[in-house]
Amino acid sequence: MRYDPAEAFKAQGVPGDPVGTSDELLAHKLPSKVFPSCSEPASDGSNVGCRLWYECTMSYRGLPADEGGGPRNHCWERIKKPENGGGIVRNVQPCFWGIAQQEVVMLNKEILRPIADEGEKYEMLTVIPDTSSTKNGILGYEKWDKKLLELKVPAFERLGQQQKLAEHELRGAIISREQERLKHERPAQVLGIAGGDTPLDKRVPRGSKSKEA
Repeated sequence: MRYDPAEAFKAQGVPGDPVGTSDELLAHKLPSKVFPSCSEPASDGSNVGCRLWYECTMSYRGLPADEGGGPRNHCWERIKKPENGGGIVRNVQPCFWGIAQQEVVMLNKEILRPIADEGEKYEMLTVIPDTSSTKNGILGYEKWDKKLLELKVPAFERLGQQQKLAEHELRGAIISREQERLKHERPAQVLGIAGGDTPLDKRVPRGSKSKEA
């Protein structure tokens, strides 16, 4: 049975949620049948897509990266039902996190909505110590104040920025290079005009070396 390079990616662990757009996968040489993206899953398994594609109603769903395609981060605001105190919670999470929560908030009769996009500002209530109050060595300051902070939604880490995917990207580049090499070598070998007599260390293009004077 022929070896499938995609199995090597799976062995290294693959995220369950989108890591970028379809065109970003292509640019970073990551196979779409292995890595999730902000796109519709293919019935033949050739594209994993997004597991939440059919529940998602985000305006940028399926768009290419240069048109603002996902994934994107948002500040999500959750308003709890009165029986649970009616509190308001805000946090920054990717789009797929919020979509996955929609059924839960409906069952709990809550509201969960994005209130700020990447680069936009949002306010968050936090608690800070009153440094003018008495300080206890064990418990810290005795008094704490509530303060409204203005924060900015950070951008989702795109491919090429995520350290956890760096090894996958390197593997993708190597596999792509080898596939390209074999594509040109096989016809030549069939015709008996090239390939076997090429020294092993000369088969892969290398960086230029300066010649001695």
